[in-house]
Amino acid sequence: MALDGITIASLLPELKSGLLGGRLSKISQTQTNELLLTIKGNQKEPYRLLINVNPGMPYLCFTDENKPAPLTAPGFCMMLRKYIANGRILDITQPGMERIVIFSIEHLNELGDLCRKELIVELMGKYSNIIFCDENRRVLDAIRHVPPSVSSLRTILPGASYYLPEELKKADPLPIAASIADGTSECIPEDFFASADPTVSRMYGYFAGLSPIFCQHILNTARIESERPASSLNEEECLHFSRVFSREMQAVSREEFSPTIYYKGDKPVDFSPVMLSVYPEYKAEKVASVSEMIFRFYYEKSLHSFLQGKSADLRKIIHNALERNRKKYALLEKQMKDAQKADKLRLQGELLTAYAYMYPEPIKSVTVENYYDDNKPVTIALDEAKTVRQNATAFYERYNKLKRTQEATEGLLAETKEAVTHLESMQLALSLSKSEADLTDIQNELKKAGYMKHAPQQGNKKKPAKEPSVAGKPLHFINCDGMDMFVGKNNLQNEYVTFTLAGPNDMWFHAKNVPGSHVIVKSGGRELSDRAYEEAAALAAYFCQNRDSEKVEIDYVQRKAIKKPPKSAFGFVIYHTNYSMMAKPDISGITEVKDGSPK
Repeated sequence: MALDGITIASLLPELKSGLLGGRLSKISQTQTNELLLTIKGNQKEPYRLLINVNPGMPYLCFTDENKPAPLTAPGFCMMLRKYIANGRILDITQPGMERIVIFSIEHLNELGDLCRKELIVELMGKYSNIIFCDENRRVLDAIRHVPPSVSSLRTILPGASYYLPEELKKADPLPIAASIADGTSECIPEDFFASADPTVSRMYGYFAGLSPIFCQHILNTARIESERPASSLNEEECLHFSRVFSREMQAVSREEFSPTIYYKGDKPVDFSPVMLSVYPEYKAEKVASVSEMIFRFYYEKSLHSFLQGKSADLRKIIHNALERNRKKYALLEKQMKDAQKADKLRLQGELLTAYAYMYPEPIKSVTVENYYDDNKPVTIALDEAKTVRQNATAFYERYNKLKRTQEATEGLLAETKEAVTHLESMQLALSLSKSEADLTDIQNELKKAGYMKHAPQQGNKKKPAKEPSVAGKPLHFINCDGMDMFVGKNNLQNEYVTFTLAGPNDMWFHAKNVPGSHVIVKSGGRELSDRAYEEAAALAAYFCQNRDSEKVEIDYVQRKAIKKPPKSAFGFVIYHTNYSMMAKPDISGITEVKDGSPK
């Protein structure tokens, strides 16, 4: 769900635990709308707090990444360094359930006196901002200035007073939930149910800090249709809804959080500090902390969007080349069918030559006996402008031409089929790409294959093109026997895992007769258990073109049986003796290793 008040409330204990009492040792404005604060406390390693107020994707979390800062710091960053560099964080608060975090910071002024400032982080979609105020809530500066010409309701400029706009002052759900829980009141205030708006919209507009998704979750739990008008609920439904609402909000008050990221395939769809009932069809992955949840979700989402954008050009190049080669293959097949008539022309020419003495004058057609087929009669149409012998010569000439065409077409067919298979493998590799380095591998392969132009070389001398090196890392898994398994995500990585990572006695797996990843099991000649074979085959089935099939046929053999033909495309190998098995493309129970540790 969106970074709402509940997410902020769940993040607050982690912020307080790590940052209270710490000192701001470094302040960097890494991007136009992003701050990176380094806070040193009693712990050995400093905390890095990332604050991003990009209107489309604002967030606040801890990070291990130390982003580079520009050589010249922006004015807002210089203002912060002037006042609160080495300042101590006294308190971190959230007003009500608003999407706002206020850092109270104590520092020494020019005279050495203790002063207090506030760094106010507003994570409110397109209105997100970082505002620096003095102890009287007077704005000293902001990362985004909001003049009266932009907003007549709320001005954010140096010298202006800081306040929340009236439309943000909604009812705080926590006190209402607490009063229902302790019996002070039985129900949510009556004015909530006086609206004819759909109940889900009424909840979002009435209570502070609740996102539409969380409101939908509460209504699902209470078994109330979200589009029903709030005023249509009867007394019993109002009481039941109020109790469910109170129970969910009391869990937030007790800090009973379960940070979870929801995935549709490999794409992150949403996150929540509490388990949601609105995503039964998505894969739910729990994480260790709220901060990690926020960081991983926004990092993976931005990476996915970045990869989609960056891969668009590569996808277009591969698609266009694939369409050209498929059309070329279809034309060559048609030529091949035409060329297969060559033997018939040769036979007709031979029969005409044998029986030419019987027909000295030009004739429209002749019927002769085919001595190759029990003397069955064969009628041959002729060109009346030519004699029978001249027609025979013409048949031989057409035969020789078609024979030459057939020989040339056979080579072109094999070459075009190989190109189609190669391009289909790169199309699959694009769908498996998980990093910019993976896309670099595919780009280098396209250049090597001639589908993309190389950058112009400096100078007059032409240097021989270097073999592209592997930029990305293959996927890494651990099987049930504790052996390492490596999976190439593209053809360069396939060659790397097969001919560099794998030893001669390691086991090699690949989907039969379809583009797919090379899978290596680092067995070192040791015998694999039946389960280990199934896991490796499942990887080969999952990372292949037929991954949507119920079962996929997998070839497997020792690595030393794999050969690479000279001058063949990257990832293309041959083998003559192998075993086969059927495998389901399901890798849900296989342990993947990420960043050096199994996950």
